[in-house]
Amino acid sequence: MDKKASDDKFQKVVDLITAEICEEVKEETGIIFSKQTVAALSHMAFRQSTEFARDLELFSQHARRKKITPDDVLMLARKTPTLHKHLSTFKTPK
Repeated sequence: MDKKASDDKFQKVVDLITAEICEEVKEETGIIFSKQTVAALSHMAFRQSTEFARDLELFSQHARRKKITPDDVLMLARKTPTLHKHLSTFKTPK
């Protein structure tokens, strides 16, 4: 699968999941999201995910590794202290 087809497939998955989450929020809270809002949220989630993936790849390459490790994920979250703290609880000891 080429990059364009892969990106398109991933975008469709993000669109579907975003719509499902918005529907769950509607059921739980009564808040209704417009189609434009759902599309904007989906677009932001897709872009952020691709940026995260690129950064994780660069972190592992910088460390001369071919695999992304939990340390790379923690480095990605370092500027968001609450996320970093939460993710740290999942890290397995070496």
